[in-house]
Amino acid sequence: MHLKQLATDEPSGVRNAIRLAAVDWAVRNAPNVTIDRPTVPQIVTLLKNLPSGLRRWTWEEKSRTGKKGAPGIKWQIEHEYHVQNLLWAILAPMFPDLEDEENFPSAGHKHPRVDLCLPSLRVVIEVKFLRDAKQTDCASLIEEVAADASLYRLPGTKYDQLLVFVWDNSGSTEQHRELEQGLSKIPGVEGVAIVSR
Repeated sequence: MHLKQLATDEPSGVRNAIRLAAVDWAVRNAPNVTIDRPTVPQIVTLLKNLPSGLRRWTWEEKSRTGKKGAPGIKWQIEHEYHVQNLLWAILAPMFPDLEDEENFPSAGHKHPRVDLCLPSLRVVIEVKFLRDAKQTDCASLIEEVAADASLYRLPGTKYDQLLVFVWDNSGSTEQHRELEQGLSKIPGVEGVAIVSR
């Protein structure tokens, strides 16, 4: 911030503009996550940046190996369990305590089970697969997460934070901002990442 002010206020603005560009470059090229002690906001950043990693996701019209008659391969993500598998592949190397499908204490007749959780950070990761992103679909998703969040944070659980990861299979990016705002208002939700197919 100080460099931005110097770049416009001082006569040596060119020198300070170069310094500012160097700082911007250093920040832009810094890793998003500290591997030795990742934080909840860093995990959210990692999940939000997932599309950059999917740039090399296998989606071939024809085989790239050149082998005669070999079909093109497409790694389909067709439902919530596929998304959970993808997140497991990303998070498990960083978090040896990552758990999946953990059962939580019952709340009467309700027996909650979380998608993924990180006991070391007291975080539950709720995974949702959005087939369509009409207003009613997004409203239903918010209701589901609100209900889940209240169950995951009941006394007797060791978790107090919830991250929501939404796979938008419809690619309706125009709905993402409002959906993220709605999910972020739910008590206990510490971060939201929405990724389009």
